[in-house]
Amino acid sequence: EVVDGKSTEYDIETFNHGSATRKAIAIFTELGLGPDMERARSGRKIRAGKATMRGRVHKTPKSILLVVKEKAGLAKAVRNLPGVDVVAAKDLCAEDLAPGGDVGRLTVFTTSALEAMN
Repeated sequence: EVVDGKSTEYDIETFNHGSATRKAIAIFTELGLGPDMERARSGRKIRAGKATMRGRVHKTPKSILLVVKEKAGLAKAVRNLPGVDVVAAKDLCAEDLAPGGDVGRLTVFTTSALEAMN
C-alpha cells in the first residue's frame, strides 16, 4: 500500500503467528486507521434502560473488521482493542459487515482471505 507517497507493505498473514496488541496498534496507526480506533475507544457510553441492571452496562461502537483466512494469533492480539473484530473468511456473515443493520463498517481484507472466499 502507498501512504503519503512512500511505499510500505504490512503482511498481516505473518502477523497471525504473533500476538502482541502493541504491534497491532502500530500497524493500524500506520495504515491510517488510528482515528477510527480512537472513535471506538472514546465512544463507550453507559446504556440506558434495564440492560444496565442485567449486566450490559456499557455500549461500545464497532470499529475495524479484519477478515483473514485463519484467526490464529491475530484474534488474541486485537481482542483488547475496543470495537475491533477478527473473523475468518469462511465464517463471514452480514451481521459482521453491517452490525445492527447499519451498513458501512470499515473492513480490511487480507489477500489470503480473498483467495479463500473464491
